[in-house]
Amino acid sequence: RQGRQWILGGVLTMRGISCDIEVTFELLDLGDTLVANGSAVLSREAFEVEGPDLAGDIVIGDEVSIELHLVLRRAEGGGE
Repeated sequence: RQGRQWILGGVLTMRGISCDIEVTFELLDLGDTLVANGSAVLSREAFEVEGPDLAGDIVIGDEVSIELHLVLRRAEGGGE
């Protein structure tokens, strides 16, 4: 945890290739609802994902940004 931000580390497997990743996110506690907004940057090359075969001078970068938006609600009848 860094201030209001949290860092979640784990392993992501895509196309049979596993890589360590970190997702940085903030949590908002609304009582029975928890909201998490996070982001991470992945490398296409690390997962052997090639760009499209394009003609000309078009360049596609290696980094891909992902965003996560989660809303978690306590189930009714959930115990404490």
